[in-house]
Amino acid sequence: VGTVRIGALRPVVVWDRRDDPFNPTRGFLNTLSVEVANQAFLSESEFVRVIAGTSWYLPLERTRRLVIALSLRGGYAASYGASTEVPLIRRFFLGGANSVRGFDLDSISPKAPDGTETGGNISINENVELRYPLPFGFAGALFFDAGQVWLDETDVDLGDQRTSVGLGLRYVTPVGPIR
Repeated sequence: VGTVRIGALRPVVVWDRRDDPFNPTRGFLNTLSVEVANQAFLSESEFVRVIAGTSWYLPLERTRRLVIALSLRGGYAASYGASTEVPLIRRFFLGGANSVRGFDLDSISPKAPDGTETGGNISINENVELRYPLPFGFAGALFFDAGQVWLDETDVDLGDQRTSVGLGLRYVTPVGPIR
C-alpha cells in the first residue's frame, strides 16, 4: 500500500545470435541485467536486482521445420543500506503466457496469510518447447514449463517448482508470431 520512489541504474548486456528475432529456428539469446537502486539516484529504497537468462533454438532436421526451444531464467533481489525489504513492484512473480503457462499471470509467488501474492526475492523459470509448422501460416508448439518464486535463500527448494504442459497455436506474420 502506498508509493515508493525508485531511482536506479540498470545496465543490460545482450548477446543475440538468433537467425530471426521474431521466429528463431537456430541460435541463442543470452541476457544479463543488474539494477542498483540507491539514495544517490534519489531512490527511497535501496536494493540490488539481478536477472539472467539464456534461450537456445535447435533445429531437429536440416529443413529447420521442427525446432526445440530451451529457456532458463533466474533472478535474485536483495535490499541493503537502510532498506529492510525489496519494494513489491521490484519483486519476482511467475505465471502467465511469458513464464509458466497454465497459471494465471503473477500467481506463482509467496503469499501473505490472507492469500495475497507478495512476490519473492529469488525466481527460476525453465521452458522447453517443440515448435512445428502447420498449414496456412500457422505453427504449433508442445511445451513444458516449470518455475518457482521464493522469499529468500532459506526457502529455495528446486523440487518445489510449479509445472505445466500444453499445446500452443501461433499464426506467423511478417513482424512475428501471434500466439
